[in-house]
Order: sequence, then structure tokens, then C-alpha cells
Amino acid sequence: MPSSEMVFLHTSPVHIATFDALRDRLAPGVSMRHVVREDLLARAIAAGGVSPEIEIETRQALADVLTPETKVLVCSCSTLGAVAEAFEADAAVPVLRIDRPMA
Repeated sequence: MPSSEMVFLHTSPVHIATFDALRDRLAPGVSMRHVVREDLLARAIAAGGVSPEIEIETRQALADVLTPETKVLVCSCSTLGAVAEAFEADAAVPVLRIDRPMA
């Protein structure tokens, strides 16, 4: 088990290869774990945005991926990014939204 890891919450598996390639090129020693929750984005799209129920479920998904080894949590979904950003106040680690530079 790694001593520390970076955890990504994705809403599509297509992002895994991109972030693995970036890690391999820029920081090959970094341990990463990917969690994919396509259902969260699908529900947000169907609802026309992040409803209170989807926000609660997203916050729970974020909490569920944290382990004692997690050093940073990254949300790669711009639709759920604001929820991830707000979740940081309750998290023991930094929580980043990948789209923050564009938001």
C-alpha cells in the first residue's frame, strides 16, 4: 500500500489515461488512484444541473474515496467542481477542481 496517493474523482473513464500519462511524464513516482462515477454526471445532466440530492451524493462519493493514504483529492468534472471545492472545508486533505484555472 502506498504511503501517500493522489486520488481523482472522474465522471468518465476517458480521463484516466490522460492523467496517468501526465504523471508518467512529469512525476513518475507519484501514486494515483482513479475513481469513476459516471452516474453523477448523467444525473446532473438529466436534472439540468446539480440538484441538492446530487450535491449530497457527490459529497458522499468524495468522502468515500478518502483513505488515510490520500494526500490530495482532485475532481476532474467541471459540472461537479463547485461541490468538490465546497467539500474541501470538510476534508482532511486539499480538494482541487481541475477546471479551477478556467472557472
